[in-house]
Amino acid sequence: MAADITTFDKKFLKKPIKLIVSDVDGTLVDTDKHISDVTVQAMKEAMAEGIAVAVASGRAFGEMGEVLQRLPEIEEYICSNGAVVVEQKHGQSKVIFRQSFSNEEGLWLMDQLLPFDVYIEAYGGKDIFGTADEMEEFAANLSPHLIPLMKASRTMVPNLRDYIVETGMDLEKIQLFYGTEEKKQAILKHFEGDDRFTIIQSSEGNLEFVQPGISKGRAVAALANELGITADEVMTIGDSNNDLTMLAYAGVSFAMANGEATTKATAKYLAPTNDEDGVAQVVRAVVTASKELVK
Repeated sequence: MAADITTFDKKFLKKPIKLIVSDVDGTLVDTDKHISDVTVQAMKEAMAEGIAVAVASGRAFGEMGEVLQRLPEIEEYICSNGAVVVEQKHGQSKVIFRQSFSNEEGLWLMDQLLPFDVYIEAYGGKDIFGTADEMEEFAANLSPHLIPLMKASRTMVPNLRDYIVETGMDLEKIQLFYGTEEKKQAILKHFEGDDRFTIIQSSEGNLEFVQPGISKGRAVAALANELGITADEVMTIGDSNNDLTMLAYAGVSFAMANGEATTKATAKYLAPTNDEDGVAQVVRAVVTASKELVK
């Protein structure tokens, strides 16, 4: 179980932190999906100390508008749980890594999921595609905080499967919202033992299908390696099951108090909730400890 933030001290650091990676939903943003002024200021203070800051999310890059607007200094975006990495510099974005299902694999997976009567979305590059009528029908099963974000960031098509066939697009992620625990368990049982993809369970009532080996942890490790940084110099913050690999990887890791029990069992420390500026509090604590360590 993660320790309480009040017990955090520089003695727990093996090296000063050089890279901070934060999850977005349930972590960097509050319940209403906004980044507070306090959190923005704390992240800017960290970057002013020469610490690199990145985000790692299940979101596609096209859903990162709030982060781009509030923290334009961030250059590295780990998206779709590590299936896509986007570099953002000088107002221009460039995909530097992408691992996806082929068109045929994506269609096969969709055909497996359609009989379960769930709402399905397809992630292709920076965009997310869905079917408007199906989302409206399924809206009662979605968190009310999710719906405005989804409506603003999705490209809606008349029929998702037909669109994937017509465009020939490949997909880095297929996401579904299941609505009931019974459906979730039925889907997990249906795919039990299938190693052609990884199923990631989030805290938003959804399941996400990505290529085998894809994870936030792998992407964070690759970013650290590119920057010449060791795991002991990395800090990660998250709240959900898709954060477990990066929480396990980092030398300093925080689970949000509002997060899943699995994150609290994996992370080294506990942060206050996302509605209490938890990210800002732990970032400031670790930055201060890092500065003390090099005095």
